[in-house]
Amino acid sequence: MIDVINANRIAEAYYDDVRAFCYSKVKDIQVAENLTQDTFLTFQLKVDNLKDEHIIAWLINTASNLIKQYLRESKRFVQEELNESHLSVDDIMECIERENPVLPEVIEERKSKVLSALNEKETELFTKRYVEHKSYKEIANELNISENAATVYCCRLRTKIISEAKFITSAWVLLVAKIFFENF
Repeated sequence: MIDVINANRIAEAYYDDVRAFCYSKVKDIQVAENLTQDTFLTFQLKVDNLKDEHIIAWLINTASNLIKQYLRESKRFVQEELNESHLSVDDIMECIERENPVLPEVIEERKSKVLSALNEKETELFTKRYVEHKSYKEIANELNISENAATVYCCRLRTKIISEAKFITSAWVLLVAKIFFENF
């Protein structure tokens, strides 16, 4: 059993090690700090059931589990953010501006780099799908192709845009493209 004095000693002794471990995994100092605090909060809640031996292994294991949970939630959040049927340009802008304020000049620069990679047919397809918000069926009818082909072309187009914008997150790609076509 770990008493209160030993719990404080353990927290002081291993706090920096746990924070360094968290930072090495998430590469964000604020997130690492939060995960470290959560680790020691869990430690305080379970201190009565723990033994002093191998406590650093327990702390690292707890931190690792919290990191995995954080990454799963972050991935789910990003997927929700990218779900095009639920987001408007305003939603994307609010999310990105909240996390990373960006100057209009930077948006214009990134927008032109991404969109310069599209040929005329891809630009037309992109306009139909993401600006005019046409369904795959409507696109298929207008382009005289099957609905399945329209779906495949749109998916390939989205993949191309993302690959052309390796330096930007997928949310940025959608944001830049939507802003461009809204102001076109």
